[in-house]
Amino acid sequence: MTDLKDTEIANKKHVRFIVSLIAAGLDDEQIIAKCEKDKKFTVTERQITKVRYEKIDAILQMQEETEIKSSQVGLARTAARIIALIKLYNKLAHELYEEGAIWLIRKRSIRNDTGYEIVTEKDFNSSLVREMRLTLDDIAKETGGRIQLAEIKGGAGIKAYVGISPDDWPDAPDKKDVESMLKVSDAEKS
Repeated sequence: MTDLKDTEIANKKHVRFIVSLIAAGLDDEQIIAKCEKDKKFTVTERQITKVRYEKIDAILQMQEETEIKSSQVGLARTAARIIALIKLYNKLAHELYEEGAIWLIRKRSIRNDTGYEIVTEKDFNSSLVREMRLTLDDIAKETGGRIQLAEIKGGAGIKAYVGISPDDWPDAPDKKDVESMLKVSDAEKS
C-alpha cells in the first residue's frame, strides 16, 4: 500500500477517486475504507478534508450530474411511472374480471343441534377493487387528471394558477404506445 504524507495526495487518480466518493455522499471513515480496499492506498481524514475544500466545484458538479442522470431514468420519468401503473391496473383488472375474483368464497363450519354444518359465504373483494381505484387515481395524477394547482402571486396582486398538460412532458409516451399498453396481453394475464 502507498502511504501518503500528512496532507499531500500522491497522484491525480487518487484525488479524482476521493472526489467521486465525497460526491457520492460517503463519510470520512467510508472513504478511508474504500480507498484501502479498492485502490490500495491509505488516506487520512485531513487529506479528505483538504480535497473536500480544494475540489468543492468538482464535487458539486459531480453531484449535479448524478441528480440529472437519476432524474432521467427508470421510474423518475413520468412516462415510465405511467406505464408501470397501467400494467399494474391491467393485472388487477384481469384478476377481477377474467379470473372472477370479484367475490371471495369463504367456507365456515357452524355448530348446530345435530352437529356441524358447512356454510359457504360470498364476500365482495373490496381490497382488490380499492387497489384498482387507487391505481386509477395514481394514473390520473400522473397524467394531469388530478392537478394540484400552484398559486403564483405577482407584485401587482395578480394571481395565476399553473398546471402542466401531459402533451408538454419532455418524455411523453407516443399515443400508439399508450393504446398498446391499455390492451391486456396474454403474458400480463398470467
